[in-house]
Amino acid sequence: MYSLGVRRDFIANHYLVGGDWGAENFPHAHHYIAEVIIESAQLDKHGSFRKDF
Repeated sequence: MYSLGVRRDFIANHYLVGGDWGAENFPHAHHYIAEVIIESAQLDKHGSFRKDF
């Protein structure tokens, strides 16, 4: 089994509109972590993943 993964963290800034959401009405940030892993039982003849998404 072969696997390839990427993990990144990022900050998303936003604010809410259309109501009295308190502090959420003002620009603020949230920290997120995104991780993607793809796996394959075999590689192609070039040693690369071949996936149809």
